[in-house]
Amino acid sequence: MVKRSKIGHCLADAWLNVVKTEYCVGHINSERSLQGHLFAELRHQMRGEPNRQIFIEPRVELKGEERVVRPDIVICNANEVICVVELKYAPRGKAATEKDMRSIGAIAADQTIEISLERYLGPPVPSRTYRISSTTLFAWAGVHKGAGQQSDVWTADDKFSNHYFLELHALSKADAEPRLVCNTNAFRRPTGYEAP
Repeated sequence: MVKRSKIGHCLADAWLNVVKTEYCVGHINSERSLQGHLFAELRHQMRGEPNRQIFIEPRVELKGEERVVRPDIVICNANEVICVVELKYAPRGKAATEKDMRSIGAIAADQTIEISLERYLGPPVPSRTYRISSTTLFAWAGVHKGAGQQSDVWTADDKFSNHYFLELHALSKADAEPRLVCNTNAFRRPTGYEAP
C-alpha cells in the first residue's frame, strides 16, 4: 500500500505556513478565510503537479448513501481522491468535530464519489467521478483552544480503518503563537510539529 506522504507533507507544510504567516498576524478571522489562505498555500506547495485539482466545499454526491456532503477541501489527481480535508476555526474555544467526521466518514465508506459544479455557468464541464482508495488521506485541521490528542474516531470508526489519517492542530493561547501538533498514521511527524 502506497502511503500518501507527499500530499500529507504538502498539507502539513501549507498548514504550518498559513498559521505562522497569516493567522499569527491577524489575517484569518473565520473558517472561510482559513480555507482561502490554505487553498492558496496548497496551490503553491503543489506547483509542478499538473494533474492536481483542489475543490473548495464541493458538492460531493455519495453513491453508497445517496446523499450529498460538502467537505472543506477535496484534492484529486486525474482519477481518484488523494486527500479530503475538514477544517475547524475555533481559536477561543474547543473544536466540535462530530459533524465534520461524519461527513468525511461517509466519503471514506464509499468507493466512488461524484463532484459536480452546480454553481458553474460557462463552457460545458461535466461532473467527475473519482475513486476512493485505501491510499486516500483523510485529514482534519483546526485552530482551537484545546488538546492535540489524536481523535478516537480514526481507530474506533470502521469507515476509517483502511485509510490513512492526518490531524493538524494549531492550539491557540493568549499572547503566544499557537502550538502546532500533528497526529498521523501516514508518515513520520513533519518538521515544525510537536507530539500531543
